[in-house]
Amino acid sequence: MNKFLLLFVIFFLQICNAQEVYSNTNKTADFIKVWGLLKYHYPKEDWDNEFLENVIIIDKLDTKENINNFYSNWLKNLKLSKLSFYKLNEQSKFNIVTTEWIKNSHSFNQETKNQLLEISSFQSELTSKKFFSENNPNNKIILEKSYPIEKLESKKYRLLDLARFWNIIEYFYPYKTLIDNNWDDTLNDMIQKFAINQSKSEYSMLLLELINKVDDSHNYLKSPCGSNCFGEYKVPFWFTVIDDKIYISKILNEHLISKNDLTIGDEIIEIENQPAIERLKEHMKYVNGSNDNAKYNYSNLTFFAGESDKLNLKIKRNDSIVNKVINRYTSKDIFQKKSINKNAWKNYGDDILYIDYGLITNIELNSVLKASQNKKGIIIDLRNAYQEITLFKLADFLIGKKVHFANILNQNFSYPGSFSLSKQYCGKNNVNSFNGKIVLLVNENTQSHTEFAAMCLQQSPNTITIGSQSSGADGNVFELPLVFEGFSSIFTGIGVTYPDNTQSQRSGVKIDYEIEKNKKSIIENQDTYLKKALELLE
Repeated sequence: MNKFLLLFVIFFLQICNAQEVYSNTNKTADFIKVWGLLKYHYPKEDWDNEFLENVIIIDKLDTKENINNFYSNWLKNLKLSKLSFYKLNEQSKFNIVTTEWIKNSHSFNQETKNQLLEISSFQSELTSKKFFSENNPNNKIILEKSYPIEKLESKKYRLLDLARFWNIIEYFYPYKTLIDNNWDDTLNDMIQKFAINQSKSEYSMLLLELINKVDDSHNYLKSPCGSNCFGEYKVPFWFTVIDDKIYISKILNEHLISKNDLTIGDEIIEIENQPAIERLKEHMKYVNGSNDNAKYNYSNLTFFAGESDKLNLKIKRNDSIVNKVINRYTSKDIFQKKSINKNAWKNYGDDILYIDYGLITNIELNSVLKASQNKKGIIIDLRNAYQEITLFKLADFLIGKKVHFANILNQNFSYPGSFSLSKQYCGKNNVNSFNGKIVLLVNENTQSHTEFAAMCLQQSPNTITIGSQSSGADGNVFELPLVFEGFSSIFTGIGVTYPDNTQSQRSGVKIDYEIEKNKKSIIENQDTYLKKALELLE
């Protein structure tokens, strides 16, 4: 009996090992990683062709010997020159790529491992000119080729799309170590999904799921469906989540809200007979955002969208619960043009100046600051997107000296996966700088440049930051053209941290006084952030 049991265990282990080593997913994952390693150490124009010609071949190999013969022949036929070894220096020692996948692979024999490890230690021939097609400082477009959408039916082109995006993040995304999901596990999971033939709309959803595995508020998918990937009909309100409850918090069109008998403060309990918060959490995998606060905010753009102009809701208002069918509308109907007169700055009494960073221009700022030298305090509202970069003019006036406010990580193309460190400064020596208190207002709409501005202005010892978690996406953006025409992905390009290396990515900027959202302030339309700022300055 023991003999038969031993034979069974041996047989079972052999089957398990065979499945682990030779599964199509593992073979494809290894191939995608090898292809990325070669592509970014030996840049040339035809790496797409190398992938398309070989990914199907590797899929058909069923023995370890055949797999390693394939890699041996492929590397030999590529006629790769032997490059010089690269040694990381102090300026470029930050490295996000390891070679553990080579060392731990069950598919590679020792000879293949040695070849790949040697290549991984070489200095790359890649340069920024070979990497970018457009090198705008704030929006850099990566050099890649796209193919007709008709190729979507081909498995190898879909896998090329996955390989292209996965390797860009693997080698050039400065925040890869902050991603929640293990990036290798994401590859294995997505290989199986990209192997399945999809319609154009289904494929858009799959790409959204993939790119938002990166947990980045800068993430954005450009696609043929544009802003209507979830349907062209939308609701005329935005919502806020408080304690896992969804409340209407902002009206986008007064007439349409009134027509549907909705109001600020209404709690949405169910959507199409499904618990609303449960439905929202299922939707989150398609939504960009560095943190939950940002994801909930960006969900406003898509969560209530659909193909029908009707939507079934269960709503709680005060103590009453009602079921109702509301109308949805096109964006054109909701966002009708109207002029909004909002001041870029305002005085509160004689001692306090309020500046809306999203509206103020450099010309206005010059005159406003001249008249503010003797004020007790200045409130700078960073809760809106900016029109002009007024940061450095503000810093010169408010800080009064040159300060190191951020560390910057830029891609080191000589060794893909490593980054060069530099320091960012703001302010200048100014004997007439402002001596009063500075209060910054931040929330989930504070993103990218406005987070950068907060980090700079926080260097003044007189600065207090009030608000809720910011969006957590600092730095510029890169745009990656995807494999099929009309599709591209945008994500954060450079790394930014505080001088002490505290992260602002994902976690947001530092806050001194946290403001918690509550239903009462929503219903009464209170600006609790501004209220707190005025209290501190009185």
